[in-house]
Amino acid sequence: MKKLKAMIADDEADAIEVLSDLLKDSGLVSEVRSVNESHQIECTLQKIKPDVLFLDIRMPGIDGLTVLDNIRQYNQDLQVVIVSAYDKYISDAIKMHVFSYLLKPVSRQELLDLLDNLIQIKSKDNGQDNSHPLKFRLPVKNGYIYLGSQEIFLLEAEGNYTRIITTDQQEYLSSYNLGRLAQRFPEGLFHRINRKNYLNCQYLVHINKRNLRCTARVNEQDFQYEISRSFLSQFNKEVH
Repeated sequence: MKKLKAMIADDEADAIEVLSDLLKDSGLVSEVRSVNESHQIECTLQKIKPDVLFLDIRMPGIDGLTVLDNIRQYNQDLQVVIVSAYDKYISDAIKMHVFSYLLKPVSRQELLDLLDNLIQIKSKDNGQDNSHPLKFRLPVKNGYIYLGSQEIFLLEAEGNYTRIITTDQQEYLSSYNLGRLAQRFPEGLFHRINRKNYLNCQYLVHINKRNLRCTARVNEQDFQYEISRSFLSQFNKEVH
């Protein structure tokens, strides 16, 4: 298993030290580099070419989201994880295609899960371990489940929890809310079709614009779902 090269951008020395120690202790990271000023981020990225950037938002001078917006003008592939003490920036960060959003203080287990998923994605991109399908470790009651992207059909909000529905209609309840769980998957794997549901886009077969409904098909069985106008608008943009 090839380990990750990580970079941390944070203006607080203590925050850098804590996260750096967690990354090194994980056994999944081969190198950790850090910068503490926002104007250093882009040039350092060019030099070290990390697999993942752990980025703070509230930094003196240029804030982290502005830096990320600049990066996305020329680099759409860099995996970026926002690490912040504030959750109010989550929606803005998602729009910039971040891989995940961690709240300080960072949970050791949540970080391990994230690194595990990053390594699997990196291995798949590099054509490694082709004999084993990419699987995601997902937190559920009493532990974890491991599912490949082909096995997950629907994510459905249930209060502050999320119901994971597989292609064979097995159901698992995750303690993560819908938005947080969806962040664990690569961009483009799921569409948020309405307020309560993320649908695996590979099973989408028909959209009725007039009735605001869609059809998904799995194992020769059709399922009907309401779709939101925001989903329809985003889908039209992607098509065109």
